[in-house]
Amino acid sequence: MPVFLQPAGGGLHAPAGALEVEATGHDELLAMARALLAKRYRRVRSVSFTPSGMIAYVEDEVRS
Repeated sequence: MPVFLQPAGGGLHAPAGALEVEATGHDELLAMARALLAKRYRRVRSVSFTPSGMIAYVEDEVRS
């Protein structure tokens, strides 16, 4: 799933990499993706299903 970084103050999003997630169902997949992203980034803005797969938007810097 592609991940895009949205600056906290607004502005254009930029590619931030990708995340691979496996689960047995859609609800579990969303929950697992959100949990993994929350460990890496300050804020998860959205995780969505699209016709071609999933996409995520996160906010600000990568956590260390």
